[in-house]
Amino acid sequence: NESFRVDSCDEPEGFVEDATDCDDGAEDVHPEQSEICRNGQDDNCDGVTNACQGWLSDGVDALFYGESANAQAGSSVAPGGDLNGDGHWDLLIGSWGYTGSEPHQGAAYVIYGPLSAAESGEPGPDLSLSSADVTIYGEAAEDYLGEQLFGVGDVNGDGIDDLAVSTLRWDDSARGQNNVGAVYLFHGREDWEEVLDLSDGAEADLMYSGELQADWL
Repeated sequence: NESFRVDSCDEPEGFVEDATDCDDGAEDVHPEQSEICRNGQDDNCDGVTNACQGWLSDGVDALFYGESANAQAGSSVAPGGDLNGDGHWDLLIGSWGYTGSEPHQGAAYVIYGPLSAAESGEPGPDLSLSSADVTIYGEAAEDYLGEQLFGVGDVNGDGIDDLAVSTLRWDDSARGQNNVGAVYLFHGREDWEEVLDLSDGAEADLMYSGELQADWL
């Protein structure tokens, strides 16, 4: 139809013919860009913002990240010994800033060993700590459970290693003392529950608390 007119022009420099560039207004955002950790934008247009795994995953065998914003996962990391009696050492990860049913109640995680990378050339485990084998949540708001944690060996003589987790700002409401702090001791076992929520009735095997206000045990 000679009456139908189509105008065309050359594409401007820096533009492409398809729609894969997710932000035409940003020169440093495009599908060929490398993702930059913690800069608040999706640099390579893959639909994921702040995909921080990229800056470490090439050189690590496993990567675990926190459950909630500002969880501070990895604030403490320690070998746990063999907490479930399977002959392999386990990994402990603290996340004192975790917020779940209570703000900043904190959390501690157990990852069963063995941990190793997948087949050569393939990435190893890359998981949210919500997939941990055992999760312990703090008792109350601002407890900051998990600021320190330790595999303490077999303290009760049953042949399985045990776990100690600190909660720096635990309040002794019975005595009206704030921030006395406490340490929870969990005996190792073959059949750990997946979730031990101290704010919902779960209990440690033993608990040691500070004596005075602001002891920060």
